Amino acid sequence: MKTKINKNGYLIFDDEKGRLVHRWVAEKKYGKDKIQGKEIHHIDGIKTNNEKTNLLLIDKEDHYNLTKHENKNKLLLKVIIFLAILYILISWILMFFPITEVGKIIPVLTMRLSVYFILLLAIEIRFGFIAQHIRSSKREHFELN
Repeated sequence: MKTKINKNGYLIFDDEKGRLVHRWVAEKKYGKDKIQGKEIHHIDGIKTNNEKTNLLLIDKEDHYNLTKHENKNKLLLKVIIFLAILYILISWILMFFPITEVGKIIPVLTMRLSVYFILLLAIEIRFGFIAQHIRSSKREHFELN
C-alpha cells in the first residue's frame, strides 16, 4: 500500500483513513489491545523509520518525559556547537587582527584546537555517537518486554 508523509512528519497510508504507519506496525508487533491508550515512540527520533525494532510502546507520561529529555539534549548540543563556532571565529579574527603581541600566540594555539574540534564535530554530526548513546540509555530505561 502507498504511503505519504503527513503535516507532522509521520508516514501515513495513502487511503481514505490515513492511518499512521507506526501505529499499524506497533499493532502487528504488540497486538491491538496492548497499544490502546499507549504512545509509540520512535527510538532513533526519525518519524519515518517504522521498523519494529525502532518502535517503543510507552505510557503517555513516560513518552512526554522521554521526548522532553531528548529535546533538552538536542538544545544543549546546539548551544555547545554555537559557542564553539563563535569561539573559533573569534580566535581566527584575533589571529589576523591581534590586539596585543601576546594576542598573536593564543589564536594560533586555539586555531589548532579548533581544527580538531571541527573534525570531532563533523564526526558527531555524521555518525551521532553522543545522540546514539543518549537514545540507547533511554531505550534501556523505558523498554517494555
